[in-house]
Amino acid sequence: MHQTLCFWSWNGDLREAEIRRQVAGFEGKFGGLVIHARAGLSVPYLGEQWFAAYEAAAEEASRRGIDLWIYDEDGWPSGSAGGKLAKLDERHWIKKLKYGNVSDAGNHPLLAMFEKRGETDYRL
Repeated sequence: MHQTLCFWSWNGDLREAEIRRQVAGFEGKFGGLVIHARAGLSVPYLGEQWFAAYEAAAEEASRRGIDLWIYDEDGWPSGSAGGKLAKLDERHWIKKLKYGNVSDAGNHPLLAMFEKRGETDYRL
C-alpha cells in the first residue's frame, strides 16, 4: 500500500524531545517523512546537533514504522549542503548553460561550445 509522505520542515533548535513528539504526531497520518532544513534553523546545518536530532528522528520513525529521508536544499540550490559543498573547491561549483557568443564568456571557463545550424540543429 502506498502512503502519503510529509515534507517536514526543520527549524528552531531541534531538541530531541520535540523531534520525538513531532514524529509521534505523524504516526497513522503519513507513511514517511522528508526532513527539510529551513529558515529559522538555529543549529548548524549538518553539525553535531543536527545529526543528533536526525538520529532521534530516525530511531522514533523506525520504532513507529515511518520511513525517513533527508532533503538537501538548505539555502538552495539543490544538493549544495548549505554552501558547504561549493567551499570545497571549484570542481563542486555549479555549471550552467548560457546562450551567447564565445566572447561573452568573460572570466568563466568554457566547458563546451555548440554551433547552431538551422532552426533546430545544434552541434558540439
